[in-house]
Amino acid sequence: MSKKILKSLFIIQLLCANICYANDMVAVLGYQNATNDELWQQQKIGFGIKSLLQQALLDKNFSLLDEKIVLGMDNQKLTEEQLKNNWTYNENQTTPESLNALAKKHNLNHIFWVKITEFDEGKNSLSLGPFHRKEFNKTLTLEVCRYSLLSNNTECREGEATESRILTSTGYEASDKVSFKDTGAGQMSQDAINQALTELLHHE
Repeated sequence: MSKKILKSLFIIQLLCANICYANDMVAVLGYQNATNDELWQQQKIGFGIKSLLQQALLDKNFSLLDEKIVLGMDNQKLTEEQLKNNWTYNENQTTPESLNALAKKHNLNHIFWVKITEFDEGKNSLSLGPFHRKEFNKTLTLEVCRYSLLSNNTECREGEATESRILTSTGYEASDKVSFKDTGAGQMSQDAINQALTELLHHE
């Protein structure tokens, strides 16, 4: 079979998969930080990672349950800042009983969440007179998890992203003026989430 035919079949498969998700109503729980690294404990980063997972699901044509309903605050008037403060979840939300109850209550086919499992950072510095150079090597590992109402089971898949940079500053400081997805941490998170989500959906 020619490479062109194989490529065409692969594209058709991806398109068909996305169409299949068009009627799937899903919810996204908060982000869980499983590392002790200070960077990944920041509130804005946690909210940003949750948003990246939501966008990745929208790109797959899933329909997302309103976030205020997921938080049980649909009758309250919440500001954007208040929503940003509710970016995390606790382990009680991901017990089989809690997930099953949430899915049945809101007619959800799936419930997703993301967990950072490891963040390794290596630094090398070099100083020669007025010349200063720092090399950063970073590896981010995360899991995207999905609860399925039909099977009443939870599956998780791992995603990993690496980055090497030569910088004169850390370059990863969260800021209201810079979108998280445009930072180095955001780009790594997006790559890892897309990798894990693709793996998860292909194992249905």
